Amino acid sequence: MKSSLVGLMYTLMIALVLGGCGRGVDSWQEQIQSNDNPDLRREAVLELMEQRVSKSDKAVELFALLGEGDRDPTVRSAAVQGLGESGNAKAVAPLTRILTSESDTQVRTDAAVALGKVHGPGAVRPLLSRLREDYISEVQAACARSLGNYPYPGVVQALVAAMLNDDFSIVFEAQQSLKKLTGVSFKTGRAWQAWLNENGDPFGSAKVLAKPTK
Repeated sequence: MKSSLVGLMYTLMIALVLGGCGRGVDSWQEQIQSNDNPDLRREAVLELMEQRVSKSDKAVELFALLGEGDRDPTVRSAAVQGLGESGNAKAVAPLTRILTSESDTQVRTDAAVALGKVHGPGAVRPLLSRLREDYISEVQAACARSLGNYPYPGVVQALVAAMLNDDFSIVFEAQQSLKKLTGVSFKTGRAWQAWLNENGDPFGSAKVLAKPTK
């Protein structure tokens, strides 16, 4: 009985070590940055995301370093996802930089999605800018979706304007975010514009911003 218990404990310890539990961020960083194979770097980033340490400030710094600086877009994409999944408010600043400056479409899209998971006032302007100006509809739609978590001045107006877009995905995400923010629902951009003209920006003069309506 005792030997069986010892064997079980040993097996669990090995599983924890192989699974990465208990490893510090420095160890993960060394593993990732010392590897020339982008597939292995990406897999290591995804493994790190599964660890509790991935929510720490130090992990956010590593994700940011990789998201902004790795030469492979798939690694940058994984790191950006790690920033979003961290739930750490310190992820907002690097995510906004990536959304604003990244050339790869998928990485920009991932950054927009991530800013719907970690929130901060500094994300509003970049999200609005990419919603209006990005030339890729997937990025615009992701910005429209994430803006549903930002009850800030100017957001509703931008989403109403997005309702007039020709791309269905952008219109759909804008409509869902408007419903989430305002608690009302209209099917057309014209109806939303009429509502906005009558009611004004619901967050235009708010000093303390309410949470979005679920």
